Order: sequence, then structure tokens, then C-alpha cells
Amino acid sequence: MAFARRPIPCPFGYGPETADMLATLGLEAPAAVEAVGPWGACDYRCSRAYDLRRHLGTVHGVVVGEAEARDVAEALREEEE
Repeated sequence: MAFARRPIPCPFGYGPETADMLATLGLEAPAAVEAVGPWGACDYRCSRAYDLRRHLGTVHGVVVGEAEARDVAEALREEEE
């Protein structure tokens, strides 16, 4: 049986606290992050840091490197526990 890892939530799923969450993870939030509130939180979840990296860049305009994506993924998994 394969070990299932916890899903990685999008940090934009934290609603108005998104900018603080990104800062805690060492990322700069784009100026548009304040606009996330009226649209609601992002409910995207994935299982790999690579997928989170692609999602953040494509959907939210937050560009992260491979190492950063792994760190962010681990921090977000821990936050969910």
C-alpha cells in the first residue's frame, strides 16, 4: 500500500490572511492579493510541490523556485495539521 501524503492547500485559501501567510513563508504577495477577499478563497489542493508551484504562478502570479515550492508545500501541510 502506498503512503498517501496530506494534500497541499493553496495559500490563497486562507482568504484575507493570505498576505500574512505568504510573508511567513518568505514569499512576496503580489499587489492583487488584497483583491482575493471579495472573490473568496482559493480551494485548490494538490499532492506535489511541483503542482503548487505551477498553480501559484499561473493562477495567482506568485513565482517560486523549486526549493521554495518544496518549503512552502511542507509548511502548508504542517499548517493543515
